[in-house]
Amino acid sequence: LMADIFIFILLVKLFPDKVKRIIIFYFCSPIVLYNCYMYAHLDLVPIALLTLSIFLLVRERVLASAILLGCAMGAKAPTVAVFPIAVIYVFRNFPLKKCFSFFITPWIVYLGIILPYMSSTGYQSEVLHNKEQLQLFSLVVKLGELNIYIIPMVILMFYVKFFLYNKINRDLFFSFIGLIFSIFSLLIPPTPNWFLWMIPFHTIFLILLDNRNRNLLILHGVFLLSYFVYFVFFFHGNSFYPADLYNLETFSKVFHLSPFCV
Repeated sequence: LMADIFIFILLVKLFPDKVKRIIIFYFCSPIVLYNCYMYAHLDLVPIALLTLSIFLLVRERVLASAILLGCAMGAKAPTVAVFPIAVIYVFRNFPLKKCFSFFITPWIVYLGIILPYMSSTGYQSEVLHNKEQLQLFSLVVKLGELNIYIIPMVILMFYVKFFLYNKINRDLFFSFIGLIFSIFSLLIPPTPNWFLWMIPFHTIFLILLDNRNRNLLILHGVFLLSYFVYFVFFFHGNSFYPADLYNLETFSKVFHLSPFCV
């Protein structure tokens, strides 16, 4: 809840004239409510660290942003995917000296966080060799003896495209972060909490839309409906998230056992 409120406050500080839209598209997002308050996924904690890092970066506090990015990387591995985007943004908008500092600092912080746990077999198996993260290499095209990993290639293409822009403003920066996180859900068999990562940046995209653009708002509604139809009725689960954790029957049982239920 604290991380949720914190992200909301950061979005309001970034877009103080869009508070109503932030409340609708982020703070009342059914995906956030479903994942964080029904099934207690903790992904909003590293997302809050990442959002604060990005907030500080667009406010030109480069060193503080780099430290927070290192903390976010140490908290959850998907944050590492944002690192190249952030480095390119710094390279295009700040002196080279600051770019070098931003490139080094997150990794120093990251290593400082994980080194105490590197000898732990539990940490190695559950974090470094996590099967869910290794799905990044699950989509493969074979050309003779050569394996082409589609998902890393697509992500690399987005990095190159972002680098080719001569001028990069904050809105373009936010958009590419959202696109990178969207790839994880579009090209890999998704789990419910993966969609959380795109929500703050999806929100930024939606709140910047022209009020007359109804079609994209309709598509947003279709996206939300598709999410719940899939995970409630068609999600078969995996070794990390059993399917019966997300069906309506289980939720009904949990609700009736709740001490808050009258």
